[in-house]
Amino acid sequence: MWFLFLLLPTFAQAAPNVLKFKPKVGSTAQYRLVLNQTEVGADGKLKEKISSQTPVSLRFSSGNALRTEVGPLFTLGRSVGRAKIRETMMPNGTVAPTAFFVTLPTSGVKPGQKWTGVLNVPPPIPANLQANYRYVGPSKDGRFAEVAMAVAMPGSTKLSGNGQFFVRLSDGVLDHGNAKFDIAYLRPDQKDRSKMLVNSRVKIDYKILPK
Repeated sequence: MWFLFLLLPTFAQAAPNVLKFKPKVGSTAQYRLVLNQTEVGADGKLKEKISSQTPVSLRFSSGNALRTEVGPLFTLGRSVGRAKIRETMMPNGTVAPTAFFVTLPTSGVKPGQKWTGVLNVPPPIPANLQANYRYVGPSKDGRFAEVAMAVAMPGSTKLSGNGQFFVRLSDGVLDHGNAKFDIAYLRPDQKDRSKMLVNSRVKIDYKILPK
């Protein structure tokens, strides 16, 4: 009896650290996607440099309906285009309705657990990219779950990336984080067709900041 009694407090403390998608009706999330992107050619010279910010707003209503508002994009000190609004049904957290929304197993995850899920990132990152996730552990203040992300895609366009996301433990929704990607566009070597050379390389740095 004493042994079971001593175990109960430990179990009670561990339960709140489970990360699960459970949004409350009327809850919201707002953040900014800050992008810094560079492209260099085969000669190593800079071809293009892009910097922008895009606001993202999420609002959950009854029946797990999600209203997503993305944009407008801000670059060079001015806005470009208009905000895009979309309504999505979210019966669970296994779909990615907007950029960097961390997909979760329906049963939730515990610290140290790994899983795979869709990663939604704006172009030139391919759509429906499968990412590997790992729940590193809760933040020191107990508000967020730290989630590590890694992706890799071989082929004529070689992509790799990693990220660190902080997801609200209260409802399983992204709060802030960062991600970096490296895309190498390859071409055959004219002297040896069995070899591939880098034709150009794109480096993408995202910061997800509270709005």
